Amino acid sequence: MAMKPDEFIRVMESWEKKFRAAANMPVIGATEADLRAIRVPACIIAGNDRIHIPSTARKVASLIPNAEFHDDVVEKRPDHNLKLEWDPKEWKAAEPRMAKIYGDFLQRVER
Repeated sequence: MAMKPDEFIRVMESWEKKFRAAANMPVIGATEADLRAIRVPACIIAGNDRIHIPSTARKVASLIPNAEFHDDVVEKRPDHNLKLEWDPKEWKAAEPRMAKIYGDFLQRVER
């Protein structure tokens, strides 16, 4: 709250410019080449809302060479019928399932 309004606007406009420039990337901040270059195993869990779009998770999982993909953690929804906002209660209820997925994943990749 101590920022001068002009400085705040300048920073927000700078962030918006960078965000929009990255909007066509598979995921903000990472190109397809960046994702293909990841050499460590990755565990991807798909969302079901307009911010955590399942098709984005599928795309990322298809680009990372050692990715494991899960689309059954929260309610599966087609990309044309996504929730408007993420549901914190749904994700909270999914925590035991996610813990098992990540725990099993870590055990497999540590070997």
